[in-house]
Amino acid sequence: MKRTGMSALMILMCGVFTVFAQEANQAAQPSQTGFTNTYVYRNIVVYKIRDYKDAFVITYAKHDKGLGQMIIPKHWVKEKPARFTIRNMPKKTDPYMSIYYNSNGMEHINMTLPLSRQNRVWGIIKGDALGTHDNMDTLPQFEF
Repeated sequence: MKRTGMSALMILMCGVFTVFAQEANQAAQPSQTGFTNTYVYRNIVVYKIRDYKDAFVITYAKHDKGLGQMIIPKHWVKEKPARFTIRNMPKKTDPYMSIYYNSNGMEHINMTLPLSRQNRVWGIIKGDALGTHDNMDTLPQFEF
């Protein structure tokens, strides 16, 4: 009786795993845009983040060994869900940002850096040094 019950339970478990495996396989099929239904991300080294009155100015390493700058508006932090988050950097790690994309484009940005504003990575831009920055919502384009 125990063996019959255990055998029936094993057959039921195998059937459940097969159904889940088929669903996961269907979810990973590429869409018409070439992306799958999951996220694609890019990790980028960050050299400096400067705090401005309504934005963060980020200096980062380009993939062609140059430096790039981008402006990220502070209101992205307050949006629900947030498009920009800052998390604490673990020890023995350099500052970096992860930009997550889905089939519709950029989803969100995670910055991993020291939270202490006394760290060399942080800086401040005072006054009206940036002037107008109408193209705040534009991000650099990366090829995958």
